[in-house]
Amino acid sequence: MILIERTILIILLYTSMIFALDAGADQQIKLGETAYLKAKAPDSLELTWKINNETYAYGKEFYFSPNKKGSFRIDLFSSNNEHDSVTITVERDENSIEKPSSPDITINAGADQKIKLGETAYLKAKASDSLDLTWKINNDTYAYGKEFYFSPNSKGIFTIDLFASNNEHDTLQVIVGDINSTTEVDDTNSTNGTDDSNKTDDGNITNTILVTANDGQVKEYTSKNRNIISNALEYAHLHGGGKVHLKGGVFFIDDQLIIFSDTVLEGEVKNSQLLTTIKLKDYAKWSGIYDGVSWAGNPPLIINPANREKMKDNTHVFNDSSNSNITIKNLIIDGNRENQRESNSAGNGCYPLVYFEKVNNTHVSNIKMIDSLSDGITIIDGNNTIIESSTFQNLGHSAVMLVELTHSVIDNNIIDVRSNSGIRFFGGSNIHIKNNYIFSSIDEGNYGIQVSHAYSGGIIMNNVLIENNIIRHVPYAGIALYSNSDRDIAHATIRNNIIYECGAKPENLALFSNTKHQEAGGINIQSFKSVKILNNTFFNNRGSAIWIDNRYYIPEDTQDNWDNLDSLDKLEKSAIIKNNIIVGSLSEKKEVYGIEKRLTDYIGTKIVAENNLFWGNKSGAVSDNINISSSKNYLDSDPEFENASIYSNLKDIFYYPEALDKEINFKVNNSKYQNIGASNTLIEKNNAFAEQYTELIKHMFPYRGI
Repeated sequence: MILIERTILIILLYTSMIFALDAGADQQIKLGETAYLKAKAPDSLELTWKINNETYAYGKEFYFSPNKKGSFRIDLFSSNNEHDSVTITVERDENSIEKPSSPDITINAGADQKIKLGETAYLKAKASDSLDLTWKINNDTYAYGKEFYFSPNSKGIFTIDLFASNNEHDTLQVIVGDINSTTEVDDTNSTNGTDDSNKTDDGNITNTILVTANDGQVKEYTSKNRNIISNALEYAHLHGGGKVHLKGGVFFIDDQLIIFSDTVLEGEVKNSQLLTTIKLKDYAKWSGIYDGVSWAGNPPLIINPANREKMKDNTHVFNDSSNSNITIKNLIIDGNRENQRESNSAGNGCYPLVYFEKVNNTHVSNIKMIDSLSDGITIIDGNNTIIESSTFQNLGHSAVMLVELTHSVIDNNIIDVRSNSGIRFFGGSNIHIKNNYIFSSIDEGNYGIQVSHAYSGGIIMNNVLIENNIIRHVPYAGIALYSNSDRDIAHATIRNNIIYECGAKPENLALFSNTKHQEAGGINIQSFKSVKILNNTFFNNRGSAIWIDNRYYIPEDTQDNWDNLDSLDKLEKSAIIKNNIIVGSLSEKKEVYGIEKRLTDYIGTKIVAENNLFWGNKSGAVSDNINISSSKNYLDSDPEFENASIYSNLKDIFYYPEALDKEINFKVNNSKYQNIGASNTLIEKNNAFAEQYTELIKHMFPYRGI
């Protein structure tokens, strides 16, 4: 009998483990509505929502806003390899606009075409909706999906290939003749693009935009009017959203751009080169009150409608209070900062480049944001945000600023920290910051990555994952987790990052100049419940590599009873620090360690430090108030890097941006330490960045003369 009961219990436990993932019940909605999906799964799992094998969102929640009727199968995958799915049935509403679907037939790229030089060939494939399509020329990818607008910049015969995800292939030719002839053809077929983003605003530039609306309408705009982008975005909005494609060239704007739901704003890209620039006109002089809305400075270049109304030509009033499905890709966005300085200085609120509020499913990809007096991109209050494969250069405030978001991925970006921090996150949950290269080409700015509650009204910051980043030579700490409120960061994991030469600004001691403590050059953590710091490499940072301070945290149940503050010492808060290489923590005056715990009157923190390697830290491996086992750590061991020596002079890590191209190889030669520190893959990526740094800086800042 006992055996039977145990068997039943095991079966029940096993069954519950198998079916731990639940995508939710099937739903029926009307076209134009949004389905809210919320998975049931353990908090420890990472979740991914996909449609036709394309990722749409991360985390437990997904807001799905389809643009056509039909049945949509949505797959949910978890990090433990479980899978579930849900079906959303979309019915047509009499007031909605539906994008027509293509019949389920064999792939067909379409007929050959002849066009004049200066015209655009519109290609539309015939294929099943279930297929992923890719358009290529000379094996270079030019577009995805059924539609492709081909705008050649030379005469010739162009062979265009169409590939499908089921391995089918078709091809067509576009014959491009002279602008004054339909027959003259040059078969040399030059396909080199030109980047003319430095072009001046002479008021005589003709631009072209192609709009493919979700109701099937196609419209082309060709004009010298600086409002051409606004007109195209409004047209897409009136036709249910769609794709607004800006042909190559510089689009000077003197009016704020508003992008609505279900809209893609994109430029042209060729051989990995961005060919389209949106640039603020010279001396725009936009006031702090713009279209009836008050801004704390000069208004942003690109916004979503949020809860505001925008009137154009006294004809249309738009109020899109619930935004979703906004994509910006393949563009240079230029704040033209040097030609705005007549009445402005750099800082928060002076012509931010992109500013979104109350938006779900935002995707920013392959964007270069440059020369702004303020932030690059700001997003406040939303779900499912992806910012990836973009570059941020010469900005007057933060590169990426995110407030009160859930399910956000910041992936594979290059960020030069020149004012404030590279990535700033205030309030939110399920945050994934990965694969970014963050550095400072000058000794200005703050942190590389900053996660905080300061602007979030006390919303708990939960489930933060920071991994696979390279952070080098930023003025303050490479990574900072802190709170200015009485809430703390609930759970954070920092793993497999390389952080070196940080704390480069000598004035980074301002907060604690009256103590013997120096804010960390590596990771600075203030106010948290639990944090894991795993497999990171720290090297030659100015300040302690890991600096822990829980001074701001006061639990909710003691807010109204200050007599209980003494009990806070007994609260167990955990910091797990394992498998890190911590080398060369430096300071000219202060005590600095590999790991430092700042003493506070009210907070008790349990630190577990195991299998870490310490070498050459000025004041020792750990501060005196941390007990670690010498048998479980390498307290004074040379990691035997391939090519990296401890600096003897602090000047080696600050005031020397020209030297950032020198090779530092963190590969560990001693087999005893092979599983400690950052991965070899990340080390190789860092070496590649060092090799290309000089050319990168020349391209980013040609006036530096480096």
